[in-house]
Amino acid sequence: MIRLNNFLIMNCLPVSNLGLDQLCRDTVNRCDICRMQKSTTKEYGHLPPRVAGVFPWRTVAVDLIGPWKIEINGKELEFNALTCIDPVTNLVEIIRIKNKTSRHVADQFANAWLSRYPRPVECIHDNGGEFIGHEFRSLLNKFGIKSKATTVKNPQANAVCERMHKTVADVLRTLIKDSPPKDSKEAIEYMD
Repeated sequence: MIRLNNFLIMNCLPVSNLGLDQLCRDTVNRCDICRMQKSTTKEYGHLPPRVAGVFPWRTVAVDLIGPWKIEINGKELEFNALTCIDPVTNLVEIIRIKNKTSRHVADQFANAWLSRYPRPVECIHDNGGEFIGHEFRSLLNKFGIKSKATTVKNPQANAVCERMHKTVADVLRTLIKDSPPKDSKEAIEYMD
């Protein structure tokens, strides 16, 4: 018997007899909440094969995730976040944002990533207004970071962010289904 985040799993093989990957698959397959909340939407195309980088902190991939909507006492709360990932170390920062303006996103990127980690050489992002806006571009120029926007011909360039977004959405849906927040303060804590 294994206890995993308040879920009790019966009849599992010991970890030494079973690989961690298979243990995780078995756990999720036995959990009704996990199976119900996993996204089943059919997606078209495939993500490109990942090219392993050798220079950590050289590149950062940024994107926005959301909106997530949570209804509490008849009132709907909406959340968005900025995600930043170093594709070599797979270090992820998810920063809740108040709005999608270029200034606010640039400020959050500077506060959460540029102030904590080595300065990247390039920043991969999509062509959303928050990333092609004057304030975000000025921030990149100020720090000497090359802007690498995705193109119509290569929309999967930011695939590491998109895959992580899917995982985060699955986790949030499962958390909220398992123990829904009681008030807006608890909902904010979930998102943070």
